[in-house]
Amino acid sequence: VWACALVTGAALTGWAGRVPLAETAQQSQQQTIEYSLWEKTAARAEEAVEAARASPAVFESLRAELVTWRAVFQRAQSANASTIETVRRQIDALGPKPEDGAEAPEIATERANLNTRLRELEAPAKQAELAFNRADGLIGAIDTIIRGRQADELVQLGPSPLNPVNWPDAARALS
Repeated sequence: VWACALVTGAALTGWAGRVPLAETAQQSQQQTIEYSLWEKTAARAEEAVEAARASPAVFESLRAELVTWRAVFQRAQSANASTIETVRRQIDALGPKPEDGAEAPEIATERANLNTRLRELEAPAKQAELAFNRADGLIGAIDTIIRGRQADELVQLGPSPLNPVNWPDAARALS
């Protein structure tokens, strides 16, 4: 009896503290991406990449910011996915449009409404996909610059330890 009461109590307590899934989905769909801020960040990143003169710390900071944006766009690409799939199934249920154009006016109107709805639902995901690709490209360009600089540092020749002229400086550095 006690075990049953504990399990029931835990289940009820857990349920009472949760937000219903439908409300969570609505809240996430209402969150909009501020593309004006993204454009500023992307323009700044493009300028830095083109000039390739920023310090490694600036490139690392800019890269971290772009990674955050890319994650936002990746999540936004799946926005409305279930609704889009539902509308697509509804369009499929109408069947193909008759070749002779002899379709009942109600079905033609419904088909047009569904196609309009589908385009409206897909627009934010497509915009997010474009922004994602731009962010991903900028991250790749920054990575290339950083790796290039690191490679240049590795192959840069310093004073040779075999040259006796450098031994006094090496001895001072060791002491």
